Amino acid sequence: MGSTPGKQATRQAARRAAAEAQATLMRARLERDRRCAALGVQVVAALRERDDLVQRYERQAGEALRALVVDEAVGAAEAVQWCAGAVTTREVARLRRLAEALPDDGAGGLPVGRGDDASTSDGADVGHPHVDPATVSAARREAHREEPQ
Repeated sequence: MGSTPGKQATRQAARRAAAEAQATLMRARLERDRRCAALGVQVVAALRERDDLVQRYERQAGEALRALVVDEAVGAAEAVQWCAGAVTTREVARLRRLAEALPDDGAGGLPVGRGDDASTSDGADVGHPHVDPATVSAARREAHREEPQ
């Protein structure tokens, strides 16, 4: 059983066609792998940026809670009330510990557009990076409602 020249040519053509198809498939897979790798890097980078922002804002919240509890001599339960129930007493403790444990990296301020020099006529430091002016206004309205008439 010998091979005829026609069979050899057919086999060679079939091997070339298969090799070209496999090479095309491998290039497509390689390109897809590169795209997937780049997208994976984007996901990880975005999540790290998110984690950095969460840590930054949690540190700010912890610093504000420390000021509320220590400087203003407010208990944790009362701090929860001042924060409109946005935190629990456990979270007050956690955020305070976080603020004490994490060094301030100098990026503690709020995003651009929030001034650090604004204050109100009654001395409340609205421009302070840890105090939201809307929260201060709401707290003032609530305090005025509770004042005896």
